[in-house]
Amino acid sequence: MTDLSVRFMGNEMRNPLLLAPAMYNTFVGWFPKFAHKIAKAGWAGIVAKNVVTEDVRVGFCSEPALWTTQTTTPVGKRMKESMSLVNAGPDVEFYSERKLDDPAEEIWRIDKERMKKGIEKAHQEGLVVIGNLSPTGTENAAGIAKLYEECGYDGLEFNTSCPMIHELGMGAFAVGVYTEKIQEIIKAIKEVTSLPLMVKLSPHALSVPDTARAAVKAGADAISAINTVLSIIC
Repeated sequence: MTDLSVRFMGNEMRNPLLLAPAMYNTFVGWFPKFAHKIAKAGWAGIVAKNVVTEDVRVGFCSEPALWTTQTTTPVGKRMKESMSLVNAGPDVEFYSERKLDDPAEEIWRIDKERMKKGIEKAHQEGLVVIGNLSPTGTENAAGIAKLYEECGYDGLEFNTSCPMIHELGMGAFAVGVYTEKIQEIIKAIKEVTSLPLMVKLSPHALSVPDTARAAVKAGADAISAINTVLSIIC
């Protein structure tokens, strides 16, 4: 059998295939249920879906997606579940040490211990885990980065244009078109963690090559191109 093993961002991987953060099975809290299936399917690792803090405003199934698919059909349900297609989608994991009385909300909340268990399970299955984060500023970025390192992630992915974040002037494609803001956030992350950092670029930047060079200059260890393209889903 052909050896497809690679070394990426300091991690030894059996092949260069990472499952992208989109469907609910890439939430770290669900790794105990899905990690074995993901590994068995041949993936070398997972880029875990971002975990947002309670200070970040998230949009659920809002612009720019326009739905004409019936969500009661099998295809509609799968599309509805895919957070990469419909902004936040119906499912988001919020990082919180607070416990809620409502079990329906509690299932989508995650604390540090649950996060650690998810990472441990993925590692037991031989998977590399990269933590996706969509910060809205330097302080938020540093906090999430430190949390990810404490929980055992193998690396970080800074998403510069997450369509699910609706902070004024940030997220929703805004961060990805401002080179200076990208550099500020990269530097804030690198100041608090030794984990390797991959930066996911926005396709809506004025110059993707220039943005990539700026990210590397600020300390990025790898580049991911590209993220969500602004469009209408029919």
